[in-house]
Amino acid sequence: MLMHLEEKAIELLTHPEKYPGLRQLNLSSIKLRIWQYPAFDVYSSWTLYEENGYFGIRRIQWDRLTKALQTYPIIYGSDRLLPAETVTSLLDKLTAIKLPPFLKVPAFGLDGTFYGIKFGSLYSSAQFCWWSYLPEDWFSLAEWFREAVNSFEFYLPASTSVYY
Repeated sequence: MLMHLEEKAIELLTHPEKYPGLRQLNLSSIKLRIWQYPAFDVYSSWTLYEENGYFGIRRIQWDRLTKALQTYPIIYGSDRLLPAETVTSLLDKLTAIKLPPFLKVPAFGLDGTFYGIKFGSLYSSAQFCWWSYLPEDWFSLAEWFREAVNSFEFYLPASTSVYY
């Protein structure tokens, strides 16, 4: 049963456009998705989208610590419009980052946080993922990630999870 809960939760974290209770997003409107999945805390993803000339952010959080006797994962979702200048600044900084995509990295991680960024469109995209200790050549990406999360969280309502 726990694996089934996890599959449902991961599906909503990776496909936030389908989150029940919030309006459905068109896949072509999604500009990027970032996520962090800590070993012992709430999993979160943030999806930046653009529709009708407006930018928005969607946060999905899975309270994975409260699993006992559940038939459906406890997931929170929220949407908020963002100022265009905030989005433009973040996207300009992201697209200016230069890094080598193929590096030798340790193949083992334990009790850390899994991070990721997926950027692009339906036809062309790039995805970078890393475990808690990312390669040194990717530090600029981690700095951008922290800035993006802080910017998104500034505009989003307070999380309803007791753990966040």
